[in-house]
Amino acid sequence: MRHIRRYANRKLYDVADSRYVTLSDLGAMIRGTSSESVEVIDKETGRDVTGLILVQIMEQMEREGLRPGAPRIDADILLRLIRSCRAPGAEHPTGPDCGSSARGPLGLPGDPAWPRTTTRPAGS
Repeated sequence: MRHIRRYANRKLYDVADSRYVTLSDLGAMIRGTSSESVEVIDKETGRDVTGLILVQIMEQMEREGLRPGAPRIDADILLRLIRSCRAPGAEHPTGPDCGSSARGPLGLPGDPAWPRTTTRPAGS
C-alpha cells in the first residue's frame, strides 16, 4: 500500500518516494500494472481522506474523458455506488453505509452481480 500525506495547502506527498505527487500521478499508480492501493491521510487532522481523493481522481478522469476517444465513467456504476451508500447510523433498505467493509453488490467487475443486470429504458 502506498502511503500519501495531504498537507493543508492540498499538496499530496508520497512517503515512499519522498516526493510530491499530483492527482494524475495517483491515478496512474492505481491504474498501473501493479494496481497499487493508496491511503491518503490528512497531515493536520490525521483523518483518512482516501475516499475524497479517489473521488477527485474520478472527477479528473471524467473531465479528461470529454476528449474524443477517451473512456468515460459509466453513469450507471456511479449511480449504483451512490445508492449503495447511506449516512452512518441511518436506516436504509439498500445497503450499508459507505464506510462499512460489508458492501452489497454494486455490479462492478469482481462483484458477484457483474455484469450489471440493470437496463436503461428505451430512448434514455
